[in-house]
Amino acid sequence: MTGLVLDTAALAGRNDHPHYESGWHERERDGRCGVVYRAGRKESVLRLRRREGAKRLCLLISGPRGLVEDTLRGTLQINESCIDLELDADVWTIREVELPEDESDELRVLLTLPGAPCPDEVLHNGDPRRLGWFLSAAWQE
Repeated sequence: MTGLVLDTAALAGRNDHPHYESGWHERERDGRCGVVYRAGRKESVLRLRRREGAKRLCLLISGPRGLVEDTLRGTLQINESCIDLELDADVWTIREVELPEDESDELRVLLTLPGAPCPDEVLHNGDPRRLGWFLSAAWQE
């Protein structure tokens, strides 16, 4: 990503293209509430410039509704620091994660959902994508 100027926050539908780096499907809108998001694949990478003084990363996140039972389980890795990520599948949630105490100027966020479901395998709707985490926004506080 040489030469690209990153922001300290990313919002789907506004500045997602330079930040949602790899492993993302195109933008969509949640018909239940109007939230614009990008569905990830099994592994998806987000990049942000680290905000000076920030202590945590906040994510407006959800998962593939109607495709899995209750809880999604995966991981969230920020630079070299990794934590388990567990969320309800059908709800938009703000998840706050402590930032690692490294000296990097950039945050590389890897979201992984090992059991990323395929809509066609569950709903028989012709959608062959593997859907990971749904991410609408990421910011630092």
